[in-house]
Amino acid sequence: MTAHSSSAFVTWGIRVAGALASAVGALFFLVWLAGGGNEFPVQGIIIPKTNAALALILSGAALLLLAPENAGGLRRPAGGVLAAAAGLLGALTLGEHLFGLDFGIDQLLATEIPGVARTASPNRMGPPASLSMVLVGLGLLAVAFRRRAVAPYVGLAVCVMNLVPAVGFLYGIHGFYDQSRLTGIAWPTVVALSALGIGLVLSEDKRGPLALLLRDDAGGALFRRMLRRCC
Repeated sequence: MTAHSSSAFVTWGIRVAGALASAVGALFFLVWLAGGGNEFPVQGIIIPKTNAALALILSGAALLLLAPENAGGLRRPAGGVLAAAAGLLGALTLGEHLFGLDFGIDQLLATEIPGVARTASPNRMGPPASLSMVLVGLGLLAVAFRRRAVAPYVGLAVCVMNLVPAVGFLYGIHGFYDQSRLTGIAWPTVVALSALGIGLVLSEDKRGPLALLLRDDAGGALFRRMLRRCC
Protein backbone atom coordinates (compact mmCIF):
# COMPACT_ATOMS: atom_id res chain seq x y z
CA MET A 1 0.00 0.00 0.00
CA THR A 2 1.53 3.32 -1.07
CA ALA A 3 1.83 6.29 1.27
CA HIS A 4 -0.72 8.24 -0.77
CA SER A 5 -3.30 5.44 -0.81
CA SER A 6 -2.85 4.71 2.90
CA SER A 7 -3.28 8.40 3.76
CA ALA A 8 -6.45 8.58 1.65
CA PHE A 9 -7.77 5.41 3.33
CA VAL A 10 -7.12 6.82 6.81
CA THR A 11 -8.69 10.19 6.01
CA TRP A 12 -11.76 8.55 4.47
CA GLY A 13 -12.12 6.16 7.40
CA ILE A 14 -11.93 8.92 10.01
CA ARG A 15 -14.50 11.03 8.20
CA VAL A 16 -16.91 8.12 7.89
CA ALA A 17 -16.44 7.17 11.56
CA GLY A 18 -16.98 10.69 12.85
CA ALA A 19 -19.93 11.37 10.56
CA LEU A 20 -21.59 8.04 11.42
CA ALA A 21 -21.30 8.59 15.18
CA SER A 22 -22.61 12.16 14.92
CA ALA A 23 -25.46 11.11 12.62
CA VAL A 24 -26.61 8.31 14.93
CA GLY A 25 -26.44 10.66 17.90
CA ALA A 26 -28.25 13.48 16.11
CA LEU A 27 -31.04 11.18 14.92
CA PHE A 28 -31.94 9.89 18.36
CA PHE A 29 -31.27 13.19 20.12
CA LEU A 30 -33.88 14.80 17.87
CA VAL A 31 -36.24 11.90 18.54
CA TRP A 32 -35.98 12.58 22.28
CA LEU A 33 -36.37 16.35 21.90
CA ALA A 34 -39.43 15.80 19.70
CA GLY A 35 -41.02 13.69 22.44
CA GLY A 36 -40.86 10.41 20.56
CA GLY A 37 -38.31 8.61 22.72
CA ASN A 38 -40.95 6.72 24.71
CA GLU A 39 -42.67 5.33 21.62
CA PHE A 40 -39.88 2.87 20.84
CA PRO A 41 -39.81 0.93 24.16
CA VAL A 42 -43.56 0.37 23.82
CA GLN A 43 -42.76 -1.43 20.55
CA GLY A 44 -39.94 -3.38 22.17
CA ILE A 45 -37.20 -1.27 20.57
CA ILE A 46 -34.44 0.16 22.78
CA ILE A 47 -32.77 3.33 21.50
CA PRO A 48 -29.79 5.38 22.75
CA LYS A 49 -30.65 7.51 25.76
CA THR A 50 -30.67 11.29 25.45
CA ASN A 51 -27.24 11.88 27.02
CA ALA A 52 -25.74 8.98 25.06
CA ALA A 53 -27.03 10.54 21.84
CA LEU A 54 -25.63 13.94 22.84
CA ALA A 55 -22.26 12.44 23.73
CA LEU A 56 -22.14 10.70 20.35
CA ILE A 57 -22.75 14.02 18.59
CA LEU A 58 -20.00 15.72 20.61
CA SER A 59 -17.43 12.96 20.20
CA GLY A 60 -18.14 12.48 16.48
CA ALA A 61 -17.68 16.20 15.88
CA ALA A 62 -14.51 16.18 18.01
CA LEU A 63 -13.08 13.32 15.96
CA LEU A 64 -13.69 15.21 12.73
CA LEU A 65 -12.04 18.33 14.15
CA LEU A 66 -9.03 16.69 15.78
CA ALA A 67 -8.09 13.75 13.59
CA PRO A 68 -6.19 15.59 10.81
CA GLU A 69 -2.54 15.79 11.87
CA ASN A 70 -2.31 19.40 10.73
CA ALA A 71 -5.39 20.45 12.70
CA GLY A 72 -4.69 23.98 13.85
CA GLY A 73 -6.35 27.28 14.57
CA LEU A 74 -9.52 26.77 16.57
CA ARG A 75 -9.91 23.12 15.60
CA ARG A 76 -7.81 21.73 18.45
CA PRO A 77 -9.31 23.75 21.32
CA ALA A 78 -12.84 23.31 19.95
CA GLY A 79 -12.32 19.57 19.50
CA GLY A 80 -10.81 19.33 22.98
CA VAL A 81 -13.83 21.03 24.56
CA LEU A 82 -16.24 18.72 22.74
CA ALA A 83 -14.20 15.66 23.72
CA ALA A 84 -14.07 16.75 27.36
CA ALA A 85 -17.84 17.33 27.41
CA ALA A 86 -18.53 13.88 25.94
CA GLY A 87 -16.13 12.22 28.37
CA LEU A 88 -17.66 14.12 31.30
CA LEU A 89 -21.15 12.89 30.41
CA GLY A 90 -19.81 9.35 30.36
CA ALA A 91 -17.88 9.79 33.63
CA LEU A 92 -20.83 11.27 35.53
CA THR A 93 -23.15 8.50 34.33
CA LEU A 94 -20.58 5.83 35.17
CA GLY A 95 -20.32 7.35 38.65
CA GLU A 96 -24.09 7.07 39.02
CA HIS A 97 -23.89 3.37 38.20
CA LEU A 98 -20.91 2.63 40.42
CA PHE A 99 -21.99 4.58 43.51
CA GLY A 100 -25.78 4.49 43.26
CA LEU A 101 -25.99 8.26 42.80
CA ASP A 102 -28.29 10.48 40.78
CA PHE A 103 -26.78 13.75 39.57
CA GLY A 104 -30.02 14.79 37.89
CA ILE A 105 -28.48 14.68 34.41
CA ASP A 106 -30.31 11.66 32.98
CA GLN A 107 -33.67 13.35 32.47
CA LEU A 108 -32.49 16.92 32.25
CA LEU A 109 -33.24 17.21 28.52
CA ALA A 110 -35.93 14.54 28.09
CA THR A 111 -37.83 12.11 30.29
CA GLU A 112 -38.37 8.39 29.87
CA ILE A 113 -41.08 6.15 31.23
CA PRO A 114 -39.95 3.89 34.13
CA GLY A 115 -39.30 0.18 33.70
CA VAL A 116 -37.75 0.21 30.22
CA ALA A 117 -35.69 -2.91 29.42
CA ARG A 118 -31.87 -2.70 29.70
CA THR A 119 -32.24 0.50 31.74
CA ALA A 120 -31.10 0.81 35.35
CA SER A 121 -32.74 4.22 35.77
CA PRO A 122 -35.02 6.16 33.39
CA ASN A 123 -33.10 7.69 30.46
CA ARG A 124 -29.70 6.68 31.86
CA MET A 125 -27.19 5.20 29.41
CA GLY A 126 -25.89 1.81 30.55
CA PRO A 127 -22.48 0.96 31.99
CA PRO A 128 -20.95 -0.17 28.65
CA ALA A 129 -21.92 3.08 26.91
CA SER A 130 -20.83 5.31 29.78
CA LEU A 131 -17.46 3.56 30.18
CA SER A 132 -16.92 3.58 26.42
CA MET A 133 -17.69 7.29 26.33
CA VAL A 134 -15.12 7.96 29.05
CA LEU A 135 -12.51 6.11 26.99
CA VAL A 136 -13.52 7.88 23.77
CA GLY A 137 -13.25 11.24 25.52
CA LEU A 138 -9.80 10.38 26.85
CA GLY A 139 -8.65 9.15 23.45
CA LEU A 140 -9.83 12.34 21.76
CA LEU A 141 -8.19 14.47 24.44
CA ALA A 142 -4.95 12.60 23.81
CA VAL A 143 -5.20 13.63 20.17
CA ALA A 144 -6.02 17.22 21.18
CA PHE A 145 -2.94 17.39 23.41
CA ARG A 146 -0.71 15.87 20.71
CA ARG A 147 -0.40 12.48 22.40
CA ARG A 148 -1.60 10.62 19.33
CA ALA A 149 0.35 7.46 20.12
CA VAL A 150 -2.10 6.76 22.97
CA ALA A 151 -5.30 7.19 20.95
CA PRO A 152 -5.17 3.98 18.83
CA TYR A 153 -4.89 1.77 21.91
CA VAL A 154 -7.81 3.54 23.58
CA GLY A 155 -9.79 3.12 20.37
CA LEU A 156 -8.90 -0.56 20.25
CA ALA A 157 -10.16 -0.97 23.83
CA VAL A 158 -13.47 0.68 22.86
CA CYS A 159 -13.85 -1.66 19.88
CA VAL A 160 -13.12 -4.76 21.97
CA MET A 161 -15.53 -3.64 24.69
CA ASN A 162 -18.35 -3.16 22.19
CA LEU A 163 -17.57 -6.41 20.42
CA VAL A 164 -19.25 -8.26 23.31
CA PRO A 165 -22.73 -6.69 22.90
CA ALA A 166 -22.31 -6.78 19.12
CA VAL A 167 -21.84 -10.55 19.26
CA GLY A 168 -24.83 -10.73 21.62
CA PHE A 169 -27.07 -8.86 19.18
CA LEU A 170 -25.88 -10.84 16.16
CA TYR A 171 -26.20 -14.28 17.77
CA GLY A 172 -29.10 -13.65 20.15
CA ILE A 173 -27.07 -13.96 23.37
CA HIS A 174 -29.24 -11.69 25.48
CA GLY A 175 -26.98 -11.63 28.51
CA PHE A 176 -24.34 -9.83 26.47
CA TYR A 177 -26.49 -6.71 26.04
CA ASP A 178 -29.69 -6.69 28.10
CA GLN A 179 -28.59 -6.79 31.77
CA SER A 180 -29.56 -3.28 32.86
CA ARG A 181 -26.96 -2.85 35.61
CA LEU A 182 -24.10 -4.51 33.77
CA THR A 183 -24.41 -4.97 29.99
CA GLY A 184 -27.46 -2.92 28.97
CA ILE A 185 -26.91 -1.08 25.70
CA ALA A 186 -28.82 -0.23 22.50
CA TRP A 187 -27.74 -1.58 19.12
CA PRO A 188 -27.29 1.88 17.49
CA THR A 189 -25.04 2.87 20.40
CA VAL A 190 -22.85 -0.19 19.79
CA VAL A 191 -22.50 0.74 16.12
CA ALA A 192 -21.66 4.39 16.84
CA LEU A 193 -19.18 3.61 19.62
CA SER A 194 -17.45 1.01 17.45
CA ALA A 195 -17.14 3.63 14.72
CA LEU A 196 -15.56 6.05 17.18
CA GLY A 197 -13.15 3.35 18.33
CA ILE A 198 -12.13 2.69 14.73
CA GLY A 199 -11.73 6.42 14.17
CA LEU A 200 -9.32 6.63 17.11
CA VAL A 201 -7.34 3.67 15.78
CA LEU A 202 -7.10 5.43 12.42
CA SER A 203 -6.04 8.72 14.01
CA GLU A 204 -2.41 7.56 14.21
CA ASP A 205 -1.09 5.61 11.23
CA LYS A 206 2.63 5.96 11.89
CA ARG A 207 2.70 4.18 15.24
CA GLY A 208 0.50 1.64 16.93
CA PRO A 209 -1.63 -1.19 15.53
CA LEU A 210 -2.52 0.55 12.27
CA ALA A 211 1.12 1.16 11.37
CA LEU A 212 1.70 -2.58 10.98
CA LEU A 213 -1.31 -2.93 8.69
CA LEU A 214 -0.25 -0.05 6.44
CA ARG A 215 3.48 -0.83 6.27
CA ASP A 216 4.72 -0.93 2.69
CA ASP A 217 6.89 -4.01 3.15
CA ALA A 218 6.63 -7.80 3.29
CA GLY A 219 5.43 -7.80 6.91
CA GLY A 220 2.62 -5.38 6.17
CA ALA A 221 1.61 -7.33 3.06
CA LEU A 222 1.55 -10.58 5.05
CA PHE A 223 -0.56 -9.02 7.79
CA ARG A 224 -3.08 -7.67 5.26
CA ARG A 225 -3.25 -11.05 3.54
CA MET A 226 -3.96 -12.78 6.85
CA LEU A 227 -6.73 -10.29 7.66
CA ARG A 228 -8.35 -10.85 4.24
CA ARG A 229 -8.35 -14.60 4.80
CA CYS A 230 -9.85 -14.22 8.28
CA CYS A 231 -12.58 -11.92 6.99
